[in-house]
Amino acid sequence: MRIIQNVSRMAETFGYDMDLSVFQMSIMMTISCKNDPSKLLTQIKKIKPLLLNYTIVSDLSALSWDTYDKKLPFDEVKENFQQIISQKRMSRWLVLFLVASANA
Repeated sequence: MRIIQNVSRMAETFGYDMDLSVFQMSIMMTISCKNDPSKLLTQIKKIKPLLLNYTIVSDLSALSWDTYDKKLPFDEVKENFQQIISQKRMSRWLVLFLVASANA
C-alpha cells in the first residue's frame, strides 16, 4: 500500500493520475494526464522476486514527499530514484536473523 501511495503522490505532482496494481510477480500501472484523461498509458511488467529492503522503501517514501512538497524537477527526481534503487541489498541471512530475533 505504501508503494502505491508513494507512486500516486509523485504522479500527482507532475499532473497525472495513476492506478497501480502490485502482484507477486508483476506490476500493472495505468497513468493518465489530469488535463486530458484520453491521454493514458497502461503497462504490465514482470518483476523479479527480491529480498525486502525497507531502507529502499523508506528512502522512496521520503523522495515522494520531497517531490510533492518541494515540487522537485523531474530530472532531479529521476537521478535521486536511480541512486536509491542502486543501493546494495541486505544479506538474506542477516534479514532472516533480524526477523527471527524480532519474534523471539
